[in-house]
Amino acid sequence: LISRGRDPLFDSAAKYSRIPGGHPEGTYEAFANIYLSFSNALLKKKAGLPLEAGDLDFPSVEAGLQGVVFVDKCVESASQGSIWVPVGAGAGE
Repeated sequence: LISRGRDPLFDSAAKYSRIPGGHPEGTYEAFANIYLSFSNALLKKKAGLPLEAGDLDFPSVEAGLQGVVFVDKCVESASQGSIWVPVGAGAGE
């Protein structure tokens, strides 16, 4: 069990904690962390610096496509009585 403000975190995890211990972080902070990682990688790339694996700590375009396909299939399933709806080849599998 790890709790903020009490237990040590790796530097790569601590940089994403914005508020003091005892305050839950939520949706806005999660998106802020994604935008922070993306903008830092973009600035590094624009400066001509090489990107490392740690710079790419945000979802890829492929992950976004998979999420959209998943939601689309959930809606399709619900509209058909909550049946199993397979994902077609090339649709984000």
